Amino acid sequence: MKQLIIIGIIACLSGCIGQQKVCYENCLLMGTIAEIKVVGDEKEKAKKAINAAFNRMKKIERITSFCDPKSELSKINQQADKSLVEVSYEMCEILRESLKYSKITDGAFDVSIGSLSKLWDFGSNTVPPPRIKIIDSALLVGHEDVKFDINKRQMLFDRKGMKIDLDSVNKGYAVEEAAKVLMDAGFHNFLINLDGNIKAIGTNPWGFPWKVGIRHPRSKNNILTTLKLHDMAVATSGDYERYFISDGQRYHHIIDPQSGYPVSNGCVSVTIVTPSAFVADILSNAVFVLGQKAGMDIIEDLEQVEGIIITDKDILVSSGLTEKIHVRK
Repeated sequence: MKQLIIIGIIACLSGCIGQQKVCYENCLLMGTIAEIKVVGDEKEKAKKAINAAFNRMKKIERITSFCDPKSELSKINQQADKSLVEVSYEMCEILRESLKYSKITDGAFDVSIGSLSKLWDFGSNTVPPPRIKIIDSALLVGHEDVKFDINKRQMLFDRKGMKIDLDSVNKGYAVEEAAKVLMDAGFHNFLINLDGNIKAIGTNPWGFPWKVGIRHPRSKNNILTTLKLHDMAVATSGDYERYFISDGQRYHHIIDPQSGYPVSNGCVSVTIVTPSAFVADILSNAVFVLGQKAGMDIIEDLEQVEGIIITDKDILVSSGLTEKIHVRK
């Protein structure tokens, strides 16, 4: 999991002594800490809304967990390569958007990467898997072979052994859904942070946009730049989040769906800024896989999407951010 002291983005309040009260709560979710700050004077109402938001996120965790054998996703992975599987409305929504971006990114983001995720198992492995197993697992990746009928809410895998992994989308989706809960409860100034997947709505307690600092991925005490966010989301993917070193070589958790190996294109981290936390989560991973040129091309092509790509040699900023931020290289 990402540790809050080393993630690519940190949420921070700024300004003079506040004018409005803030209700702050945190909760252990998806193997990390979820944080919610709500601006408003009605503390009990805010706490109730925050708890409802956390419960919504917990429900999503129960549905989308790749490791929990009782989750809906695990049951799909156990059966869908054998016969048609009925899926919940919630899972339909997640899969519809995930498969959409699998196509948009030409498979740089691919929900069917589960066979590789299971093989590499960055939670416990300390050595890379055998090459032949990596090749065999990579052959099971291909979103075009996930047959999904959203109207009938059914799905089928065309290849035996295929598996879906939603770990690159479920945190962003959970943040987006939590934001809906808070807004439905009547709150319009809040910040949600789940493992560096951030949604900032309205303004901070002093009436200014929320500030998010982007840390240098190789120097945790170095803030590269800050973003001022109003009704926007941010997500960062980096090679420092989960990794192991074997025989002097670093293996990180962002896998190229085509090669089956950790991405080695020079990218160190990718930050995406866009209105949807769900989309930001997906694209931060996809752009990392695509690399600096193709990745920046897709950022520039998509509407309401901005980004920062940090490589081992350079820092690239999308056209919509160049006039808004100053990057300390």
